[in-house]
Amino acid sequence: MSTRFTKEQRLLIGADFNAMRGTRLSVSDDAFLVLAKPQRLNQPRLGLAIAKKYAKLAVQRNTIKRIVRESFRQQASHLPSLDIVVLARHKTKDYDKKQLRECIETLWKQLAKRAKKSQATSSSS
Repeated sequence: MSTRFTKEQRLLIGADFNAMRGTRLSVSDDAFLVLAKPQRLNQPRLGLAIAKKYAKLAVQRNTIKRIVRESFRQQASHLPSLDIVVLARHKTKDYDKKQLRECIETLWKQLAKRAKKSQATSSSS
C-alpha cells in the first residue's frame, strides 16, 4: 500500500462524519476518541476532528493531525475496511509528539481487535 495519504483514504464529506454518530465501534484514551463504522470499500478511510477547545493554537492542531495521518498511513494495511474519525480529547494538548504517537498506535491495535470481534459476532448471527 502507498505511503501517501490519498483522497480515497480520506473522509471528505460532512455526511460521512455525521454517519458516525451513534456508532458502537469506538476506542479511546485521554488523548483521542476513535470512532469507526464498517464500510464496503477495500481500504480504511480517515477523518480528523481536532477542535480548538482541546488544542488552541493552529500549530498544535496541525501537529496532532500530522501525527495521526502519518500513523494511519503506516497502519492502514493492518486495519479492516472502516470509516474512522479521530477526535482530540482534553489531554491531547498536554502530550508531546512521542506520547501522541504511542497513544494513537495503541488505539489502532485496539480498534483492529474490536472490529475483528464485531465482525465475528455479526457474521455468526
